[in-house]
Amino acid sequence: VIVTSLELYNETSPPKIAMTARLVSTDENPKIEWMESVGLAGDDSPGVLGLGLINEPQRLRDKALQQLAKSLAGWLAERKEECPSIKVAKRFQPKEIYNAAALKPAVKNTIAVLPFFNESLRKRAGEITQLHFIRQLVCKRNVEVLEPGLVERSMGKAKRIVDLR
Repeated sequence: VIVTSLELYNETSPPKIAMTARLVSTDENPKIEWMESVGLAGDDSPGVLGLGLINEPQRLRDKALQQLAKSLAGWLAERKEECPSIKVAKRFQPKEIYNAAALKPAVKNTIAVLPFFNESLRKRAGEITQLHFIRQLVCKRNVEVLEPGLVERSMGKAKRIVDLR
């Protein structure tokens, strides 16, 4: 099953769109097999004389969907065990890294990621952050991330709200 989450959609010029898609197995214990996200704006690459500007939201949406489809098709064709590396500009690389030894490299570790508490003005920011956090974990060889829908359902059954502030 492909689950897609729309994170941002703005039709005003320049249009903007951001979405995340994941391929989830339909086994008894669903597993995230593949996950990718894309964020585009109509003025991402204006080029010479603004020839690269995209002013039509439908064109930008189609471009974003094509990028997701191309990534999924590539993953399905190669059936890689690992995701492609996520490229991050050097200025966004962490200044310090702490690596806790809690996860054993030789063992498959199962992790549930809860939605982050949202104190921003952006609606659903906690869930969007959760998806991006999960995307980073899905690409790790020794980590299996529980499907967010299962985590949400379990939290609903427990009817507990935890405020860690």
